[in-house]
Amino acid sequence: YDDPIDQYLARHPDYFLGQAPEAAAIDPGNPYILAGHLSCAAFELPLGPEDEGLFGSLTAGVLEALTAEERLTHLGGLHYWGSTDFPAQKVNLRTISADTYSIVDATDADRVIGMVDAISAPELVYPEAIYLHEGETWFVRKLDMEQKVAYVEPVSVDYYTQPVLDTSLRVTERRIERWSGPERLTLNRATVTWATTMFKKIQFGSTDSIGYKNLNLPPQHLDTVALGWSPSEEVRNAVRADGRKPTEGLCRSIACVIDLTSAG
Repeated sequence: YDDPIDQYLARHPDYFLGQAPEAAAIDPGNPYILAGHLSCAAFELPLGPEDEGLFGSLTAGVLEALTAEERLTHLGGLHYWGSTDFPAQKVNLRTISADTYSIVDATDADRVIGMVDAISAPELVYPEAIYLHEGETWFVRKLDMEQKVAYVEPVSVDYYTQPVLDTSLRVTERRIERWSGPERLTLNRATVTWATTMFKKIQFGSTDSIGYKNLNLPPQHLDTVALGWSPSEEVRNAVRADGRKPTEGLCRSIACVIDLTSAG
């Protein structure tokens, strides 16, 4: 990989090697994370108005949303867990969701060697990918998206693979609009769509590209929140005066991922 983050890690190995491998940071006020916390809490004990001091100012709104989804029941001023499901099973401490793929060794009675969250599987264990696990290289023989299993086999190769993604963002709702002088800021609901359309083979050591192959995998969709910024004419003029051309910058970014066999 030759992106700026990888270059930084290569030049500052202590940032990666000198930290605890499980270091993580979350925002407990994120409504999506808070919904999981409140579900688990309500499973243990009914939640009342006094619990807002424990979970923050968004508690009432998230409880209302969970009740509307019939995951909670509101009776006598308290919110009760209203399902037979065990909510903690849907809260994963290691991945973005509880929906995961199993990675199995097809040469050893389908022994499970690892797990990957479903949203990342098409980027990590696509067909013919080289999957790195505990210092060993594994060839992905098959990705079964119905059974959510990636079948791999150990191989000794001098290259790794890198996915190429086709990504788009669509704003579905503009929620907040603010002006800071002549510049506009917006907070929007948005849907990000992406798919792994091909992969490159990169040689270890030299990082030379030694081949590629097109893929035909279904797209992934993620409903999220997007921040928009519309710079003022003054800012755009200052960028141009500095010799920088935003449109050309975008074109250069696109040129890094375009399929050169069909360009132009």
